[in-house]
Amino acid sequence: MIKILAGVLGVLVLAGGFVTYRAYARLKEINPDILLQFGNNDEDPTNDVPLEEVQYNGETYYRNQNIVTLMLIGTDASDRSDREGLGARSDLMTVVAIDIKTNQVKMILCPRDTYAEIRWLNKDGSVKDNVMNKLNAAFPYGCGNQDDEMGAENVMYCVGRLLSCDGKYDIELTKYGGINMDGIGPLTTAVGGVDVTLEQNFPGIGKKGQTVTLNASKALTYCVERKTNGLDGSDTSRGKRQMTYLLGLAKKIKSMEVTSVPGVYSKVNQYAFTNLNTDEIVAYAKLLSRVSLDDIQITQLTGKGAMKDGRSVVVLDEEKLNETVLDAFYTKDPNVARPTATPQ
Repeated sequence: MIKILAGVLGVLVLAGGFVTYRAYARLKEINPDILLQFGNNDEDPTNDVPLEEVQYNGETYYRNQNIVTLMLIGTDASDRSDREGLGARSDLMTVVAIDIKTNQVKMILCPRDTYAEIRWLNKDGSVKDNVMNKLNAAFPYGCGNQDDEMGAENVMYCVGRLLSCDGKYDIELTKYGGINMDGIGPLTTAVGGVDVTLEQNFPGIGKKGQTVTLNASKALTYCVERKTNGLDGSDTSRGKRQMTYLLGLAKKIKSMEVTSVPGVYSKVNQYAFTNLNTDEIVAYAKLLSRVSLDDIQITQLTGKGAMKDGRSVVVLDEEKLNETVLDAFYTKDPNVARPTATPQ
């Protein structure tokens, strides 16, 4: 369900390290506040600005203006091979919400088979149609097989519309980082292998409870395998493995000397795509340096399986979707919701 989450986050961290190395003097000057919507506004955003509020189950919630977001996208084929006429799809779609005041990170994993309204674009960017399909069609329907940027923009639009719950909430996603699944192997090699502790027996890798160092081929197998090698075949189990790999990768990167990071980044750059500029990458890098990897909250959108138009899809539980959005982006305390300056 989330084939290459680790690879995506790894590339973003590496990119941050690369810029840090190249522009250390600027790093000290850049504040994560630039990632907020008011970042380039000279007016003080903390005073006399009406807060967005919504009602849910009789309670009032306020949009937390200290939240910055990043859309993580993983595509499933680098050769753009044709598959049901679509080619590469966005099999990984994860929204990262970071509170720059508390340094708390919440990740929302969007199942690839989520049944949702997908915007279908023409090559010139105009809207051809809006159709109901699996959420992972957002990338090819946004002309992603011809242009990564267009595909990524469409993924953000479709996921944002999904999280907005038919306009109830204002969830606009604007920044993304993506990678092709082929980057998992090179990334693992570049950092010298990734340590994971196995939660179940995994033929060819190790036994339950054993801590092993994954190389390129084993890392790919560990992250994407589902139905073979004696595994239970569930996306839930595979998702847990990907989270284990992610934390192992992040810990490895954070332990590296900054001078060694540029070489690593250069080996995986060909697999990555993002719309972050230099200052934004630096700002995200500073945020990541403050985050406790063990405290990241991960929520997977859930629902029931169904058949729609001959497809096996997941129809999301609307109540749980609302609760997930409120938990990640809103607060009941208006004082908490107001943005405050963060330290350099």
